[in-house]
Amino acid sequence: MTDNTDQDRRDVERLLELSCTGPDALADLERAVRRLQDVQAAKVALAGIPSEAVRWAITQRRERLADEGSQG
Repeated sequence: MTDNTDQDRRDVERLLELSCTGPDALADLERAVRRLQDVQAAKVALAGIPSEAVRWAITQRRERLADEGSQG
């Protein structure tokens, strides 16, 4: 990129803009990793709950979602 053509300038501007997004991308990744850890922890916790209680909660959730769907 020794000459300063319009395309070269646009490329440099695009690269500079992208390079500035690193902190946001890392923050997004950290949030995603935390969410995955929460999901795994929830699965472990659910495994320790009696199946009857889990089935009851699933039924309640389905009914609630069905009610919300019919209202919208």
